[in-house]
Amino acid sequence: MDLAGWRDIALMVIALLYAIVTLVVGAVAFVVWMYGRRGLGWVDTFLNEKVRPALDAAEQQLVLIRDRTAALPGNLSLGAGEAGATPKRAGLPSLPFRKKKRRFPLLPS
Repeated sequence: MDLAGWRDIALMVIALLYAIVTLVVGAVAFVVWMYGRRGLGWVDTFLNEKVRPALDAAEQQLVLIRDRTAALPGNLSLGAGEAGATPKRAGLPSLPFRKKKRRFPLLPS
């Protein structure tokens, strides 16, 4: 058998191995996809049955508290998502950074 014959046999073995690996990877991806869909279905069910009603109840309590505290004297009634103005602290700069201190007084920074 010459070199071309061995090359053909090697190519057939390599093609068979690639086909087997491709089928295995495809099967693993399919299994992950199917169980992932089922898991996300469970997550959606959990969110709809447990989390959303709890968040709705918490929101109702917050609305009641906001309405009660807005009726107190001296309070401004703010809508949902609004915040009152915060007073500035005296003596502090409004910039979020400080001036860099020079390490050597004669050299420019």
